[in-house]
Amino acid sequence: MRLGTSLFTVAVVAVLNAAPAQASAIIDLIDGDFGSANGALYQWTNTQPTGTGVMNTFVRVQNRGIEQGYNHSLGGQSPWDTKAGIHTHDIQMTDLVVKTITGVDYFEFLLDINESSGHDREWLSLDNVQIYTSGGPITSPDESFSHLGDLRFNSDAGPDGDTTVNLDYTRNSGSGSGDMFLYVPVSLFAGTLPSDYVYFYSRFGDSLSSEAGFEEWGLLPGAGQGPPVVPEPASMVLLGTGLLLVVRRLRPRA
Repeated sequence: MRLGTSLFTVAVVAVLNAAPAQASAIIDLIDGDFGSANGALYQWTNTQPTGTGVMNTFVRVQNRGIEQGYNHSLGGQSPWDTKAGIHTHDIQMTDLVVKTITGVDYFEFLLDINESSGHDREWLSLDNVQIYTSGGPITSPDESFSHLGDLRFNSDAGPDGDTTVNLDYTRNSGSGSGDMFLYVPVSLFAGTLPSDYVYFYSRFGDSLSSEAGFEEWGLLPGAGQGPPVVPEPASMVLLGTGLLLVVRRLRPRA
């Protein structure tokens, strides 16, 4: 299950009020539960299950050593180590889920890793995430970023510098159990339309290499569950000493 609401809120406040980080940031989700760098939040979770109908998986990548790729709907044409198939496809702004944490709106993405067990093969580093938006779908699987649209988020860009997140596959019950939530500020997507396409790139294995199965990114709740609603002004709902995390979806503009 997720961290208790009150505990997660305390962690968020503590990290955001901490002293400025160095030129690079290492977020430990092997032993720790939470970290923040360059405006994004990283939260360990053992959310489960994450299978069909629960998690809307939109990209899978797989390779040994270093693996990288981004989502698309180009079929068998796959850039880098992207796995083609029904679990890799385009997503749009209306698919994204908004969460309000300590009064700030974030887009939530769920990561499920699939590695080996033992001999340090269970460890994996997440070394970069880049998110782009485009007014239309991409038409080629280039191994570059120039055709993906407008860069909205780069996990290595900002005052905290290059960011590495260390993960442990065995901390959870294995495949089908989510491992980490990534929260990216909604404010970085100012000026986008609900119909805009979202292209999500990730890279793993630079410091802790991939040893086995695919890594997948998805959305909770799954796309299409209920009508989307217009985002309201950021707000906090107190629950005892903690905060409720408010989930809502986007509705196309009139």
